[in-house]
Amino acid sequence: ALSGAKVYIHSKNNTPPGSIEDTQVTDSRGKTFHTFENEAILQVEVSKQTGSGTVTGYGILRLEEGKKVDLTIKTN
Repeated sequence: ALSGAKVYIHSKNNTPPGSIEDTQVTDSRGKTFHTFENEAILQVEVSKQTGSGTVTGYGILRLEEGKKVDLTIKTN
């Protein structure tokens, strides 16, 4: 688990309508919890500064109406 990492979820690479962005910091279990109102395909970027550089990871999150979605991002 990667605590204290920044999780940035966005729709910048998607076509309109609308733009979705949310940033949170992972808890002690390496988790964040986000709530979105509409179906969407979102990009997820994770980063954390460490003593030896920046740890990063990327993923895609597909939201479906009425469903809870869990996503695990592997970092370098």
